[in-house]
Amino acid sequence: MSFSIATLCNKLFLEPIAKTQHRPVDINVNAAVVPKTVPFQRRFNFAKANWQGFLDELEDLIEDLEPSPINYKKFTELVHKAARNNIPRGCKTYCVPNLTNESARLCEEYQQLFEKDPFDGRTIEAGDSLLPAISHQNQQSWHNLVGNLDMGKSSRKAWNLIRNLGNDHTSSKQNTNVTGGQVADQLY
Repeated sequence: MSFSIATLCNKLFLEPIAKTQHRPVDINVNAAVVPKTVPFQRRFNFAKANWQGFLDELEDLIEDLEPSPINYKKFTELVHKAARNNIPRGCKTYCVPNLTNESARLCEEYQQLFEKDPFDGRTIEAGDSLLPAISHQNQQSWHNLVGNLDMGKSSRKAWNLIRNLGNDHTSSKQNTNVTGGQVADQLY
């Protein structure tokens, strides 16, 4: 069991204790799954939107509005008002990608156990059962992403994926035509 938790630990040597040669060791235990932190930004959830209610409310609001450029700002305010009432908004401050209902339950259970005691056997077992579930879901997501790429339909999507997966994050380099003689002239 100690081997499975060994990969989750970091060892750090601290400053020596005064007037001795002893250096304390600090061991940090990391969780098996660390959620990504997401900046707090409320977003519309279009999948759960009440589109018919949005349409009806917007029609009622703009019924008396004259269609002219002067009323454009008023129109956008009315659209936002109807959207706030009919399209739910939410924000997750942390996210673990590709969680299914079962793996979300396992993740919640693991996080609760980890907060109580990261060295407990049940915590380690929960982490060992959680990692393969998330790994399998990540693999399925990858297969779906690559399997659905079609260079004939949307080559832009495929090339963007290739560009994002590549390790060349530099922009194109511009060649400068400087000769050795020009450099020598500047030095003298």
